Amino acid sequence: MNDLPTTPAADRGASVPSSGTARHLRIGAYVLLADPAFLAQSIRSYYDLVDRIVVLYDEAGLSWSRQPLVLEPLLSVVEEVDVDGKVVLVPGDFHSSDAELLVIETAERNVGIATFGQEVDWVLQIDTDEVLGNPPRFLESLVRADEAGKDALDYPARWLYGHVGGDRYLERCRRLWGITAGYPGPVAVRAGTTLTLARQCKVPTWHVDFGPRNTDPAHSRDTRVDEQVRPEDTIWHFSWIRSETDMRAKSLTSGHAHEIDWHREIDRWVSRCRHPHLTTLLTPMRRSPDVVGAPTWLRSTRVPVAVTGNGP
Repeated sequence: MNDLPTTPAADRGASVPSSGTARHLRIGAYVLLADPAFLAQSIRSYYDLVDRIVVLYDEAGLSWSRQPLVLEPLLSVVEEVDVDGKVVLVPGDFHSSDAELLVIETAERNVGIATFGQEVDWVLQIDTDEVLGNPPRFLESLVRADEAGKDALDYPARWLYGHVGGDRYLERCRRLWGITAGYPGPVAVRAGTTLTLARQCKVPTWHVDFGPRNTDPAHSRDTRVDEQVRPEDTIWHFSWIRSETDMRAKSLTSGHAHEIDWHREIDRWVSRCRHPHLTTLLTPMRRSPDVVGAPTWLRSTRVPVAVTGNGP
């Protein structure tokens, strides 16, 4: 775990052939340390793409909602994954504000971006329950965003709702079981970007999807698509993939902790995961849209073991 890099840009950085040339990018990533479930898998999925990783955590061991966090095991995971000494630890006060939770979250994320200054070209903001399905393919899209002069990258995620056995999961989908992309906000931004709410920002964005037209029900059908990727090249979002105990604990520390009745939603999640076939069969009959953090339309899918590792 070291200080930020000072090596000249020409001597480091990720590169990928694009438009017949090799494009060097200096890439950083920040981590909000709170959730242990897929922390190791997440960092490992982009570790080889980046020069530095800024790990932010509350020095008092409290969440945005002032719930206690057990940091020592999380820091141990980070140390184990950091085989090349890329990590910079940045403790701070990320709990004492009386602002809304998402405002506090946004402030911490902005600290992560600001820590890099101009030492990198791009900053990844991939949460610890998100895992790159194909890191080299992700890098290609980032290079294309850079070459197009964009300041942010929207890359599609597949939102996993429940583990129902083996490599089978319940996945957020469209009403007739079609695949859907999810966009919590750009997953990469240029250095110096200021976020407005969580990962969202008001800058020109390179938008990647699974098809030539938008597949995200939250956006209009005519939303611009700049580039397509295969569904297996997604970011796998393991949002609800954890034990019931861990899920209830996460509901207290999330930036959405005060937005919905989490007790009711988790009870519904437990029931749906116990009856996955019925859950998927009933998907077209559900008319209500997703509530914050909880998908309504679900289908069954397989996730490669290479992505999940040993799970949470």
